Amino acid sequence: MSRHGVQPRRGVSWVHAVVAVPVAAIAWVVLTAVLTITLGDAALAGMIAIGVVVGVGCVLLLLPSSSAKGAGLGAIVTTVPCAIGLALTLM
Repeated sequence: MSRHGVQPRRGVSWVHAVVAVPVAAIAWVVLTAVLTITLGDAALAGMIAIGVVVGVGCVLLLLPSSSAKGAGLGAIVTTVPCAIGLALTLM
């Protein structure tokens, strides 16, 4: 606590954000593969996997830890190229 009684703001851990990008990408690929085998539809599996990764990222952003916020931000940023790649595949 500062001397004025205000808690200092904890930012985002950028190291955790950078590390979370390849981890989230690998998780997205594995989850998409498993769902494709289960559901039989790659497009649906990819969209569900993106939703799961974004959902986990949003939950991590809500946690007070700066490392969790960084991991959440990295996971959400990872889904942008995944979604673009999925959209280009379906065109």
